[in-house]
Parts: sequence; structure tokens; C-alpha cells
Amino acid sequence: MITCAKCQLQYKTVKIGTALEVMTTDNQPYQLFAGDRMECPGCGHVIVRTGTAPIAAAHEARYPAFVKPYAKRDMLDRAWTTAKEKEKAGGWR
Repeated sequence: MITCAKCQLQYKTVKIGTALEVMTTDNQPYQLFAGDRMECPGCGHVIVRTGTAPIAAAHEARYPAFVKPYAKRDMLDRAWTTAKEKEKAGGWR
């Protein structure tokens, strides 16, 4: 169970089968994780719950083929280490 600390409500799954692309400090793709997008029904805070192991790494030749279908269907989220890095990349969601 995943609970919003602010609202003390359980997160609800809003999209199943999404992906989370982890970015490097120089805004390059690093790893891709399969996940689900979840939202707090109280405050609307959104998280992406992923597995523990990546489904692809950016250095692999197959990486672009893994990312493309998620991006086409609005099922791709990205994660940066800091807000400054995200801002440098032009933000994204």
C-alpha cells in the first residue's frame, strides 16, 4: 500500500504500464523502468511506482525501441536527480 503522507489517503492507480526514464546529471537518458502512474485522490499528487530493476539501459542498442512506444502513448515519465537539472532540461511534466 502506498499512502500520501499529507492526506493520509491511499494512492490510486491512474495508468498501468507506464515507464520511467531516469536521466543523468547532463540530461541524457540512463535507464528505463516499467511502472504505474498513481495519484492521491485528496491532493492530486502524482507518483510513478516502478519495479526494482530497469527494463533497458541507454547504452543498449535496443533502448530507443523500448522508449518509443511509451512516448507515443503519453506513458513516459522522466526522473532527474535535482530540480535544477530538470529546469535545465526545459522541465517536463
